[in-house]
Formats: sequence, structure tokens, C-alpha cells
Amino acid sequence: MAYRDLRDFIRALEENRELKRIPFEVDPVLEIAEFADRAVKRGGPALLFEKPKGYATPVLINSFASMRKMEIALEVASVEEVAARIVEFLEMRMPEGLIGKLKMPPKLADMGAFFPKTVSKGACQTYRVPCITTMSGARAAADAIAARVRDPIRVWSLQEIHAKTVA
Repeated sequence: MAYRDLRDFIRALEENRELKRIPFEVDPVLEIAEFADRAVKRGGPALLFEKPKGYATPVLINSFASMRKMEIALEVASVEEVAARIVEFLEMRMPEGLIGKLKMPPKLADMGAFFPKTVSKGACQTYRVPCITTMSGARAAADAIAARVRDPIRVWSLQEIHAKTVA
């Protein structure tokens, strides 16, 4: 059975000792990412930051960062079960005969469960959600700003590009 909501999934992670709650205030700018990076590198649990600095919305991170957590998320004993089902769908052939055609609707219904459901309103539109910042992300943003300042964006026509390459 699928999880009703994120709280159910968090409960499942906790029951399987794959979640660590962080009850104190932590800054989403660089600090949360550092905690998460260290935890994942040593094979640690998912982290639930209950009080991200400046936000009322808790942050769950590293919730799919190991095979065990993926198995909990997919509610399977092994991720190989899911891989086998996907292979079965990919190798599906047009049924032959009446019996084969009668067996198709349940398989097609199973396949429909794989596709995403329509979401009319996301959390970012409704709530103030923290943006997690990493050092590498900050460096990339700074490099992009510096490049933009050094070399302003300009639109070139094909003729101009050709003239520069030929000359």
C-alpha cells in the first residue's frame, strides 16, 4: 500500500531506524547541506531538520540516499523487485488469442500506477519552503555572475558566427 503522505513515509523511516531528527535550529544556507553530506558519506540515516532557521517548514533530506531507504520508500524487500516489474513492462508484447487479451487489463492497470499523478498545487506555491545552499552551488552561482559581468550575453546571427569562424 502506498504512503498516504510524507508523514507516513517519515514514520516508516523512523520505525526502520533510518531517520534522525534534528530538533535544534540549523541554517539552510550551507549548514543543512553539510550535515546531509557528512551523513550520506558515512551511510547515515535520513535527516529531519525540525527547525530550519527562518522557516516554519521542516526539511527532510537524504530520504532516498541508500538502497535500504529506497526499499522502504517503494515498500519492497529488494529494489530488484521493482526492476523486474519494469523489465516485464518493457518486454510486454501484443497478446495473442482471447485468453491473452483477457489477461492484459490487470497488467495495464499495474503499468498505470508507475506514471506520476497530476498535482494541481505544489508546496513551493503554497508554503515558504527553505532553499538548501551548498558550497559548490554557491561557487557555481558566483562563477555564473562573474562570467555574465565579464562577457555580457549577446545574440549572434548565423552570418556573424560564420564570419568569425571563417576569418
